[in-house]
Amino acid sequence: MEIYWARILGVFLAICFLFLVFTLVRLKKLSEEYSVFWSILGVIILVLSLWKEVLIRITALLDFSLPIFTVFFLGLFLLLCLSLYFSVKLSQMQRKLNKLAQELALRNIREIDRQPDRQSDVNSGTHVEEK
Repeated sequence: MEIYWARILGVFLAICFLFLVFTLVRLKKLSEEYSVFWSILGVIILVLSLWKEVLIRITALLDFSLPIFTVFFLGLFLLLCLSLYFSVKLSQMQRKLNKLAQELALRNIREIDRQPDRQSDVNSGTHVEEK
């Protein structure tokens, strides 16, 4: 039985990656929303590390000459999808932040309008000093 060190390293790194994801969720450093994605990615890495045939079939399906091209292509595609996803999330957060800033500004203006006009009290001499 041949030992493939790359395969063993892949399995080890996938298990470490999954452990890291679960630890970050447990410590509340990673939200559950993102942990699903990263867990699926860890499982995919584990499957591809354990069963080389799956990677070879995907390579043939995509009509690439080498499995490493498939890995790089899928990695690049994943990064592109992540970039798009985080751009959408950033845009949503920016809209929410603008809305909150506008609401806060309106609330401050309303509070200023509700307060008595202190400048006119000072000018008319009716200002009372507190002891």
